[in-house]
Amino acid sequence: MKCARRKVSRFAPGGFTLVELLVVIAIIGMLVGLVLPAVQSARERGRNTVCKSNMRQVALAVINYENSKNKYPGYVDLFRYQDQNLYRRPLMVLLLPYLDRRDLADEFAQLAAHIPYDSSLGGPNWESLWQLKYPNLEGLTLEVLNCPSDSVNLPRHTAYVYNTGTAPSWLGGPSVQNPADGVFVWAGNLNGVNLVMTSDRIYDGLENTIMITENIQARWWTDGSEIFVGCVWWDVPLSNVSSVFSINQNKTDGDPPFSATGDIRYARPSSYHPGGVNVAYCDGHVAELNEGIDYVTYAHLMTSKGRSCTANPSGGTVGNWVRNRVLNKQN
Repeated sequence: MKCARRKVSRFAPGGFTLVELLVVIAIIGMLVGLVLPAVQSARERGRNTVCKSNMRQVALAVINYENSKNKYPGYVDLFRYQDQNLYRRPLMVLLLPYLDRRDLADEFAQLAAHIPYDSSLGGPNWESLWQLKYPNLEGLTLEVLNCPSDSVNLPRHTAYVYNTGTAPSWLGGPSVQNPADGVFVWAGNLNGVNLVMTSDRIYDGLENTIMITENIQARWWTDGSEIFVGCVWWDVPLSNVSSVFSINQNKTDGDPPFSATGDIRYARPSSYHPGGVNVAYCDGHVAELNEGIDYVTYAHLMTSKGRSCTANPSGGTVGNWVRNRVLNKQN
């Protein structure tokens, strides 16, 4: 008896050929290539949202301080040391109670009498002060001062800096500080003048004046120097604007925001967010500043009273353009 031979359809699955396998792998690769950028974009949007939320909390702390004290904290705030002389102290110390960290503010007050004097610094050694309580400085991490897109994750680190107006005199800027140029001033006796900034001196409008920006070269919130916590604009001839720092320029080059050698490229808004940087305005709202913004427009946003901002009297400078635009109502 003959056995019936089973007829196998040529369409029945009998395993993948090499060509079919390569096609499947190619399709999977294409799908992964399409999905990964979307995932990365979603993650960055999430990090950006957290950054904006943190920045808004800091901005609200400044606003609450101003409401309570009737003045903005100075980027340099003077502190009477045990030798009865006045020395600068970190701006953030003044904001701690408004960021729900009164514990750190109280510790600062208690430890202040024990700050070692450092002759090389010409005053109190702030690092020694914090290390008295926090040997490894780990307890000084403030999450509200960090941007999730920033790769720096060190104790005391801050991602945010304050609008301190035009660059200081030792970088070739004005010899006398003009409060119209920014928001945060040297809050003490400077050249015989006691400078105080309040919200009603923001003549250009709270919603139009930058208060805080990101800066990836910022240092420690425990430091009391403008060089580490300040963001400036530069009043230069319009023909030289291209040589002046811009948003995100040289953001991977160098460490400090700017230095006594005259390099000011780092004292500007910068971030790891693609295409822009987050900034908080004096009314507390946070928005993204496009890195391609016109430099004169940037300077205008940095001034609190454009019609009185620093400007070279010879004309043709960024400051003159800012002032003229305000006077001509070309805001």
